[in-house]
Amino acid sequence: FSYQVPKSISFGASGRYVEGFPVASGPYVGGRPAPFTDDPTTAPGVEDYFLLDVNVGYDLHNVMHGLRADLNIYNALDNLHREFVGAPEIGRMAMVRLGYTF
Repeated sequence: FSYQVPKSISFGASGRYVEGFPVASGPYVGGRPAPFTDDPTTAPGVEDYFLLDVNVGYDLHNVMHGLRADLNIYNALDNLHREFVGAPEIGRMAMVRLGYTF
């Protein structure tokens, strides 16, 4: 979803759902060291998660032609999640960008 409103402001949002998977996922499944189990139904893994990203931007042509500022917020709902087994949990992240087009 993206929308351009008058006065050089734009905003958008996107969402994604990722279905969880067990640690045994992949082309090779062998014996796993403790604390893992050989039973894939009880093996630790990655849980399902949903992420919502939002952004807003402003064209700063009144300051300098070609100048633009953007704010992107990834995982706006701060849904702590792991994207792969053994990784730390990831939360919300914000990024400000100032760009110039010539």
